[in-house]
Amino acid sequence: MSPRRFVEAMLRDVLLGGIEDVEEAVSTYFAPHYEQYVDGNRLDRAEFARHVRTVRDTLRGGEIEVREVLFDGVTLAETHTVRGRKTDGAAVVLEVYTFCEIGHDGRVRRLKELTHLLTGGPADRALSHVH
Repeated sequence: MSPRRFVEAMLRDVLLGGIEDVEEAVSTYFAPHYEQYVDGNRLDRAEFARHVRTVRDTLRGGEIEVREVLFDGVTLAETHTVRGRKTDGAAVVLEVYTFCEIGHDGRVRRLKELTHLLTGGPADRALSHVH
């Protein structure tokens, strides 16, 4: 699978519920000792799984556009835009920049992420790391 297809599948399956069971989705793409640093906040794997549940509960639908992907065999860098509709009907749009360390098993071991809220209210700034 190409790096772009990997990112598209990962985001679809994990954040948008392409794989319905959160634990299965997270285990498919993220290593057991996964850690994420997003906007100055650290999430371990369990916190990340709770984050995924919260995002799925907050959004009633959305789409993710992967814009750029670079992969050197270990580090995967990518940018994507998330366009979602919250359960209250409000729109949220986030621009996301990530650097991922990919393990030998093909799963993400560590991720560093910065997000930029393009559309949404002040509380939506935390959507990238809420759990």
